[in-house]
Amino acid sequence: MKRAIQFVVGLAISGVLLWLALRGVDWQEAGAAIKGVAWWVYPAYFLQLTVTHVLRTWRWKRQVDSLTGMRMPFRDAFGMCCVSFLGTFLLPFRLGELIRPYLATQRGYGRKSVGLATVALERVLDGLVMTGFLAVILAWVGNRDVPAVISLGGYVALLVFGGALGVFIAAYRWRDLSIRFWSAVLTPISTRLAEKLLGMLNAFIEGLKSLPTVGDVAIYLGLTVAYWLVNGFGMWVLAQGMDLELPMLGAYFVLSCLVVGITIPAGPGNVGNFEYAIQVSLAVFGVGKGDGAAYAIWTHLFQMLHMVVLALPFLSMMHLPPPGERDLDDAAAK
Repeated sequence: MKRAIQFVVGLAISGVLLWLALRGVDWQEAGAAIKGVAWWVYPAYFLQLTVTHVLRTWRWKRQVDSLTGMRMPFRDAFGMCCVSFLGTFLLPFRLGELIRPYLATQRGYGRKSVGLATVALERVLDGLVMTGFLAVILAWVGNRDVPAVISLGGYVALLVFGGALGVFIAAYRWRDLSIRFWSAVLTPISTRLAEKLLGMLNAFIEGLKSLPTVGDVAIYLGLTVAYWLVNGFGMWVLAQGMDLELPMLGAYFVLSCLVVGITIPAGPGNVGNFEYAIQVSLAVFGVGKGDGAAYAIWTHLFQMLHMVVLALPFLSMMHLPPPGERDLDDAAAK
């Protein structure tokens, strides 16, 4: 029943944000913009998205290798990541994040808690890097008319991710004391909430163990920054292929807003929050609603198609059934 309510609420949020993103759009203009995407954008953007998958896979593989003492073949890691990325994109409430831990366990690469630890670390540091980008770029575009929803959302996200990182690092240094402190604070509020948040805290602490040296931390952060730099460059390439006057930093601004936007719980496939985040951020640079809608729709559909194309071969090669709701709940509890 709870999942059903969450699903309905997510669909409602998606519907409202999609309406906000697409109201007043000239669909003839949008259609012409989509048809006018330069031919070279298709292979270039596909290649760029594939490079980002490789960088994310390499980053995750290094974590798993460190935590388990095993060397995971890159092909296995890439396949599991492709399936998981597709699941995260399509499933509501980012349930797809639990697919990687499930698949890694099924193939003998440690316990589910190991996979969850790597995901917890990724979530926080990815969010911190991108909201940091957004904070810097907001200062750069200070002379432009930036909607309050973007400024507020960016700084709130930076505060949340930055605060979470501070709490997690303190917990890593003083684990037992931190667990007792947060248990005493959260349990009177909600036992269930305390269990979930303490589980996340423990998972992040385990994830930090995958970076035992300064060199490991530097490589991890380097791969994280490289991943987001390549991602933003791809969004700029698309803008050039659509003849949009979007500067390079503007593309990273759009990407940062998109990352913040898709953290909003919504329906499957991030429909609505994806389009709204892009439409609002492009408007800061004078992009009209028709071109903005075309950019958002094309990006959304192409990213989904790319994920499907990469994941399909591994769905058959792994010979593993997809995790059901009970499996995902079990993974989250480990």
